[in-house]
Amino acid sequence: MPHVSDSESMQSSYVAPGNTVAAARRDIEARFSANAMENPSTEARWLIAHILNVSYSDIWRQDDRVISPELATQLDTAVARRLNSEPIQYIVGQCDFYNTELVIGPGTLIPRPETERLVDIALSLYEPPGAIADVCTGSGAIAIAIAGELRPCPCIIGTDTSAAALEWARRNQRRLAVKNVLFCQGHLTAPLAPGAFALITANPPYVSPSEYRSLPPNVRDFEPLTALVPATASPDSDGADMVRDLATAAVTPLRPGGWLVCEIGASQGPTAHTVFEQAGWQSVRIERDYAERDRILCAQKPI
Repeated sequence: MPHVSDSESMQSSYVAPGNTVAAARRDIEARFSANAMENPSTEARWLIAHILNVSYSDIWRQDDRVISPELATQLDTAVARRLNSEPIQYIVGQCDFYNTELVIGPGTLIPRPETERLVDIALSLYEPPGAIADVCTGSGAIAIAIAGELRPCPCIIGTDTSAAALEWARRNQRRLAVKNVLFCQGHLTAPLAPGAFALITANPPYVSPSEYRSLPPNVRDFEPLTALVPATASPDSDGADMVRDLATAAVTPLRPGGWLVCEIGASQGPTAHTVFEQAGWQSVRIERDYAERDRILCAQKPI
């Protein structure tokens, strides 16, 4: 639900035409602070840089620039969207992930910093030769990050059930001129050939229905439900449905000794560990993210 108060929603302008960029930045920061946003200064600069079409690092050089009526209108629209809890990544149309700028928008999950930890672990476990798969690929963030780090780059296949998410992945691939990566539609590992993969990464939906109801509005009201909560989740599910499915689904496409590296919910470590051990995987372990929360399941197909 919107965070904007009734009085604010009636206001027609947040930025006055004729103001300097510095004054506009101060006004937007104050507005964001009044609405208890966590990083009002950063977000104000990010929005202004986007509207002025300059880099974030160059925004300080624009302080004396006068805001035209057209730019003031565009800034007003952007500020109103953010005050309505829309993710700033959707507003500016981009997101930084693993030293890469991805294009992003409605229809795909916004990549999180904790998922960069998954990329680091996956790269440490990959043993060439062999293809790599990224299931539930979303915007293609993991697949593209891995492709950018491996030389030579093996074949990488990203899968997702969402056509909208895959369109963002393909846009990122084209924009960044990423080679050897193919995105295709399908559930988990269904599109993958048997025994062809040395590594499978996954960031499946793992939010439980009860957790979903308590998510902040910028997540719950804007990011796709199907990227957050498993489609098969019952009302009392713990959210680990697709993690359990991967214990079976990832076996066939992996070669002997291949690894699955899967992001999980912070409370799902014990469950995921037990499920994979009981399914016959070896070297099962749970790794923590950079905030010291259980976040990454690693499991190896027996040799």
